[in-house]
Amino acid sequence: MTINTIKMSQFANADPNNPTNTLAGISDPAGGINIKTPLTETWTTAGRPMMPYDGLMGYNTTLEEWEFFQNSTNSWIQFATSNSGEIWTVVTDPTFNAVKNEGIIANRVATPVVITLPAIFNPGDRVLVMGQGTGGWNLVCNTGQQIIFGSSATSVDGSINSDIRYSNIEVKGMIANTTWTCWSINSNPSIL
Repeated sequence: MTINTIKMSQFANADPNNPTNTLAGISDPAGGINIKTPLTETWTTAGRPMMPYDGLMGYNTTLEEWEFFQNSTNSWIQFATSNSGEIWTVVTDPTFNAVKNEGIIANRVATPVVITLPAIFNPGDRVLVMGQGTGGWNLVCNTGQQIIFGSSATSVDGSINSDIRYSNIEVKGMIANTTWTCWSINSNPSIL
């Protein structure tokens, strides 16, 4: 029985930028391993890395935007915004965690989209919701928060709930991490 052995050093050096090459072996004079991997990370909004580190950058294919993770605010920040000046996410799931300074289009049929406000926010940060589906939306305070609505307020950890289809709301941070104020709304929601 004859066994042919090829030493790794006998492979021709390959161009790592040529996608038709299957690369193996040593290619550079410094002795680096000839491996080709993607230069950038990509993910969807739902498939973002579960345990991101501060400064992790990648391309969000759902939003079609470059973004990075900011540890101090525990949030994803986009480098650029969409043409409308806002980043909008269409939500058909029963629950959704809002991201400050982004918009949500609630599009469920039978039941509302339950939207939880960000836990960490600054004065002036905002969350916008547009109701598209017949199910509407419930805008829910995070732990220890409330929403001021005119001369009324939700209970701590309470919510404001849409009453009609196509109901829209914008809330803005008034006191960091604890108090939101209803900036605009186009219906008569229920306040819990």
